[in-house]
Amino acid sequence: MKVRANYGSTITYTIDSLGQSASTQIFYWKIKHKQKTSTVEEYFQERYNINLRYPRLPVLKTTKGTYLPMELVDVEPACIRKINDDQRATVTQLTSKKPFERRRQIEHVRNKQQNFDEDPFVKQWGLNIDPRMLIILARVLSMPTIHYNKTYEVTERNNRGKQGLWDAQ
Repeated sequence: MKVRANYGSTITYTIDSLGQSASTQIFYWKIKHKQKTSTVEEYFQERYNINLRYPRLPVLKTTKGTYLPMELVDVEPACIRKINDDQRATVTQLTSKKPFERRRQIEHVRNKQQNFDEDPFVKQWGLNIDPRMLIILARVLSMPTIHYNKTYEVTERNNRGKQGLWDAQ
């Protein structure tokens, strides 16, 4: 993830991980050929005269080892690129599952891969993951009428039994 500093400079940084809170994260820096140790909160107060409003939030650690308070950065928009045909096919395959297939897959992950009943962390935190799926009232929406090129109309009546597909010739 990329962020841009919104104090003084407008440098763009790549985030590597989260650090401790700004009030406890200690680092070394140089000032007038002397090495100094301070917390991120102290550094921004001394160097930029900025009092952090949220010193208890974790700091962002950049790929270059710089620590930045979350409140002093803006998240850069993600660079979205077109996906190729193989990626599109994978997305379609993963997202177009029948409800019973999706349920079977979720139950498999819960029971076999994650095995929450035997997970020591789940037990330590006193968590319980219910193996039963939620039952939610739902309904199937009727198909909208689709007008294509002013001459072709797809309705529920002339598209019965095709399960969301239509011939647009």
